[in-house]
Amino acid sequence: MGTDIFLEDTDNDGLTDGEEVELGTDPTQNDSDGDKVPDGEEIARQSDPLDIKLVGESAAALLAKEKTSRRDSLYNDVNKDDVYYRPIQKLSDTGVFKGVGEGLFKPDQVVNRAVIVTVLHRIEGEPKIANNAFYDVLEGSWYYNSVSWAFENNIVNGMGNGLFSPEVELTKEQIIAIIYRYKGNNEKVKFNPNSFADTDQISDWAKDAVAWANSKGLRLANEDGMLMPKSSVTRKELAYIVEKIAY
Repeated sequence: MGTDIFLEDTDNDGLTDGEEVELGTDPTQNDSDGDKVPDGEEIARQSDPLDIKLVGESAAALLAKEKTSRRDSLYNDVNKDDVYYRPIQKLSDTGVFKGVGEGLFKPDQVVNRAVIVTVLHRIEGEPKIANNAFYDVLEGSWYYNSVSWAFENNIVNGMGNGLFSPEVELTKEQIIAIIYRYKGNNEKVKFNPNSFADTDQISDWAKDAVAWANSKGLRLANEDGMLMPKSSVTRKELAYIVEKIAY
């Protein structure tokens, strides 16, 4: 059986011939732009092996996107044609938002307090915090370090009486407020009452967070232009929102 020529690396630059064809570099030349750095090394550095500025994305980013779009879904319950497919794949690839086992992501499962702090904690590289302030967060639980980290950094509070209540589900405006405390640095953005078709449903305490998140391009509204701030948030929706701040 013959070898697929597109999987070969003819010029020994760290890129397969097929990848070089996609990038527009010469698969027979180790250094396409003559800068004495092999094309594969330039991709690893997120430089352009053709020494041409690509609009919007580096050559490395374009190659990564193309690879993601070509391969099958990581999960049996995530359709490749789903609008949430790419965020789920990307977050799973980097270990930020993983599946639940047995080839499943459970995209329609509602997010709880433990899940959101775990996702944000992973974005930060999972730093360890020695102290735990809650009776219902047991050492050894999958969210133990994440809850401790989030509380220590004033990203989340407890529910009173020494409880964190990790299984309590969150509304969209609650999740946006948590993300704002994590990433917003108290930045103030003027609230626009015309941002969504249902801005009258947003709680006053959540308006600063919603205004900030909307200004940063987080994907908040549904196809009807509604935020639905009091609705629960599913795992696929969280992936869609969080991808913007994860990288």
